[in-house]
Amino acid sequence: MEEEEDFKQYDIRDGIIFLIEINESIFQSLKELNGKNQLFEIISSIDDLLQDMIIILPNTGVGIYLYNCESEDNSYNLKKISGLHDLSSTKMKYIHDLVTDDIENRAKLPDLFKVGNNNENNLPKVLTKIIDQFDKSHYKTRKLVWFTNNDQPFESKNVRDSLHRIIEDYEDRGIQINPIFLNKQSNDFDISKYRDIFSSTGYLNNYKNSTIVSEKIKNAIIRLKEIKRIQFACNLILSDGKLSGNLGISIKGYTLYNQEKLTKTRNLYYHDNKLKLVETESTIKNEAGEEITLATDDKKSAVELKYDAGIKSGIELNDEEKTILHLGPQQWEFLKNYAFDNNPDNLEDSEDDEDNDDETDSPNTDISPPPYLKLLGFRHIDKFTPFYNLSPPAFITGDYFNGKNSTYGYTESLKTMSLLYKSCIKLKRYAVVFGCTKRNSLPSLYALYPTNLPRSTKSQNFEFPHGFLLVKLPWLEDIRSLPESVINDDMRKFPVDNKNANPRELVDLYKKLVDSHRWEHFNPNAFPNPVINYHYKILKHNLLQIPFEEDDKLLKNNDSTYPVVEKIFETFKKGELQEISEYITQYLNKFDNLDTVREYNNPAKRQKVDDSLTLEQVLTGWKSGELNSFTVSQLKSFARSQKITMGNKKDVLIENINAFLNAKEKNLS
Repeated sequence: MEEEEDFKQYDIRDGIIFLIEINESIFQSLKELNGKNQLFEIISSIDDLLQDMIIILPNTGVGIYLYNCESEDNSYNLKKISGLHDLSSTKMKYIHDLVTDDIENRAKLPDLFKVGNNNENNLPKVLTKIIDQFDKSHYKTRKLVWFTNNDQPFESKNVRDSLHRIIEDYEDRGIQINPIFLNKQSNDFDISKYRDIFSSTGYLNNYKNSTIVSEKIKNAIIRLKEIKRIQFACNLILSDGKLSGNLGISIKGYTLYNQEKLTKTRNLYYHDNKLKLVETESTIKNEAGEEITLATDDKKSAVELKYDAGIKSGIELNDEEKTILHLGPQQWEFLKNYAFDNNPDNLEDSEDDEDNDDETDSPNTDISPPPYLKLLGFRHIDKFTPFYNLSPPAFITGDYFNGKNSTYGYTESLKTMSLLYKSCIKLKRYAVVFGCTKRNSLPSLYALYPTNLPRSTKSQNFEFPHGFLLVKLPWLEDIRSLPESVINDDMRKFPVDNKNANPRELVDLYKKLVDSHRWEHFNPNAFPNPVINYHYKILKHNLLQIPFEEDDKLLKNNDSTYPVVEKIFETFKKGELQEISEYITQYLNKFDNLDTVREYNNPAKRQKVDDSLTLEQVLTGWKSGELNSFTVSQLKSFARSQKITMGNKKDVLIENINAFLNAKEKNLS
């Protein structure tokens, strides 16, 4: 049972509560919000957030509470707009109706939520009630987003101490508090009292700005949908062995993007004007055509059940005899659970290290279990070939917990990673590492490329976080698997017939076209999948009962790349660019590489050499006992011509030929 618990997977579910303080200033119309108030901006931003989270994080729980607001449910002026429950169409519809009714002047927010008595004793009761809501929920990650523009949360010392203890209870329960202090219109926001009640926690350690301006409320709320997609966590060994100091870094890899893949879960066919499921069944038969039935045993795997029924599976070896290596359940289990590790075979505990009591506290890379990456060296960034990457890169940074969550973690990981990053930036180098990022994955070669370098991720409007990109590099076998037309250098040259061609001119002409409309950088988030976008757009209009106009169905209103492509198309129609484009088209038509491409893609087939054996050759080899010198194909060809039974192995085939020739010799005598 303990082993089963170790491999059980849990769904990490987030629970977020928005706690908003109500007062007269939060209902004031502001010019920077186009005449709207701060409460409307908060509620409308939450409405937008829910519409995004129902797509990417449907299992998230969201609750909205107002305090210092008139309420018939309690005496401490806490009003519930929406309880902490999973996202649903009912909840989204209610929040959206609040926003729509305020815009269309059917029900204004100040009329729906009246300001109550602002008693300092209410806040401790409110925060305690929020803790109860979190304790009743089933969410693993819990977060409180606290909006307030009141910089005087308490006046008496008793209330201050009470708030301080409650904030400590939040931290003990693992509930993260994200305070968002709204700017005040009259004077500056004084954050000193909040620092006092948060003094025993780290919630305000990195708080740089005292308040956020009203027009940035939406950005602060929308960012809540951003999640850390941890892809793997392992150690990066910089130098192993006791002489090198066992220097390493505990790192974490974050997913930057995933390539969308369509998977067909069901097979369908069209019959009688309807789509029907394809029903399939498979049976296992022996050589005699008799069906083999497998036993039912929940404690055994499918491989073990087939093995017990006499069904053997294996791997065909790439040799002349086409030998099949049969594997049993234990061998398959070994191959399945193979883990990379470079443990030395002669590693033994040394008796000389008894005096070193601190050795067990530091990680020893000699016995570090997989997964881990090991530094091989550094190369100049000009040597990096980005077009050789085999999979989406991962963003690498140091472990914020300094390896405390792992058995062989390294301390001071962030500081060491920072020094490594600065050194690579200064020297313009990228690291080459070897290893595996997951325990059951095969080892690979990787490039650890620093961000914000030329040819990397730096631009005028966007700067990537400081860290490394882990790019998987190809093995030699990957290069060999490329088509011959790609590997052969002759394909990069122009045909002999076009000696007068000047490719430099083509490059200059293309530069003019590219410079006419250039993107500084490409951000995939700015161009979502139009099909998925349109699908959720229809769901949104149906759930929230929003009218669906004809213009909403147009391609240009659903595909964000359409205006960009249309703009480029219009740009190319302009005078000089159109002439350049037409000239390049005519220029390229001169090059007829079809024959060359066909030559490399369809190489001439080799003429088969007749290597069949004559009867005289076979008799000579048989008498001298050298039949084994002939190849399997030659022996099979001879056996086929003489109608001799052939076996699966070369030895069996030679025995059958010997028996055939011995019988022939007896008949002749």
